Amino acid sequence: MKNIYLILLFAVALFPQGLKNPVTISADVNQPARAGEVVNIEISAQMEDQWKIYSIYKLSDGPLPTEITISGEAVGTLDRVREPTPKHSFDPGFDTETYYHQGNTEFIFPFRV
Repeated sequence: MKNIYLILLFAVALFPQGLKNPVTISADVNQPARAGEVVNIEISAQMEDQWKIYSIYKLSDGPLPTEITISGEAVGTLDRVREPTPKHSFDPGFDTETYYHQGNTEFIFPFRV
């Protein structure tokens, strides 16, 4: 759990102070967890209209996919991260179709403590 917060703090530190970050990412676990239990991390990405993040699984020859990882000795990944169905369109910057998310997007990451 501590590693999740460290990852989020690192992501926030990448943007200089004083500049408004167009993408805000947060993570939450809505239930207490004990050893051996399965819980879902809800990862929320809130973006300004012109910004997007790329799909985790629908890949193209263009941009790198979004990656979500969790690590630590006390955690075990159970399944793939669940993402909503991505939008797709031709991106002239990459000269290919791209799959992406815009606006408020929520990912679910199941894991065992």
